[in-house]
Amino acid sequence: VFARARENARKATCQSNLKQICMGLLQYAQDYDECLPFLYQSATSPRTGLIQITQPYIKNWEVHNCPSSDQKTLVGDYLGHRSYGYHTGLMPQNACGVSLSQIQRPAEIAMVADVLQDPNARGRLHMPSKGKMYTDPDGSNCQNCGGKHVSMFPSSDTYHNYQSPGFNVIERHNGVANVGFADGHVKAMKHVTLYNNGSNAPYFNYSQ
Repeated sequence: VFARARENARKATCQSNLKQICMGLLQYAQDYDECLPFLYQSATSPRTGLIQITQPYIKNWEVHNCPSSDQKTLVGDYLGHRSYGYHTGLMPQNACGVSLSQIQRPAEIAMVADVLQDPNARGRLHMPSKGKMYTDPDGSNCQNCGGKHVSMFPSSDTYHNYQSPGFNVIERHNGVANVGFADGHVKAMKHVTLYNNGSNAPYFNYSQ
């Protein structure tokens, strides 16, 4: 009972984090012709990431750290091993994000969420169209590549011996993940609800 209560408190803090991040993204858009930021720019050195360019609006590095995750390392530049992932259809790599006017159903489009980070694709909320990945839903070690909390393989990889085929949203909070939406609101969701078991998931198709 006490453990569940503590996790509910961490869940509330995480929701507050995501609310601040969503508001920061939307404030950034107001200053840049209604366009969301890019995920990161690989051509710059050090590489500039979304976390850095939205800091003047969010004004708090710690909001990128879910209290129920130990993915809290900012590695030099880029996005680091932080707790959340961003919708790469809205905020792509090396290109300006989409215009807010292009998002047809902002209250239904996932913008940022609790994720299990992929070390080769940091900061991403994996799109349904990318196909399923084998992830460690409890955040335990992925022994094939020696990582902790930052490892995943395609589901076709026969060498991955963990049990859960799915995308990289992680249900950290008593069986649910926190998700921030393009209108700024945040709610807890089940993984299967968010992804809707298919590449045409309504929470990702922002132009329809």
